[in-house]
Amino acid sequence: IGSEGCLGVITAAVMKLQAAPRARLTAWLALPSLEVALVLLQQARQALGDGLSGFELMGEAALLLLDPLPLPASPWAVLVELSTHRDESAARAELEAWLGPALQAGTVLDA
Repeated sequence: IGSEGCLGVITAAVMKLQAAPRARLTAWLALPSLEVALVLLQQARQALGDGLSGFELMGEAALLLLDPLPLPASPWAVLVELSTHRDESAARAELEAWLGPALQAGTVLDA
């Protein structure tokens, strides 16, 4: 529509609605490098599927702004969000099943 919409007429609209998730979990992960973050993103997509609703990467510059907060020190951090229609205990088990091996392998420094 040209002219910032003032010359157009909307004749129909379609809205796609989704039910609100039953459970929403977040995890703060301290990481040693950007490469590890990319590998973790691939693993999260495979393990959590459509439930992965957020994967926000922060570098050292952004983490310095969060200095007053009691967060683990690391060069990189990721805030992961899982949203699902299953109950919270099932969602927590799914998140821990994905995160556990990464913690044991040392890929994730702290969570």
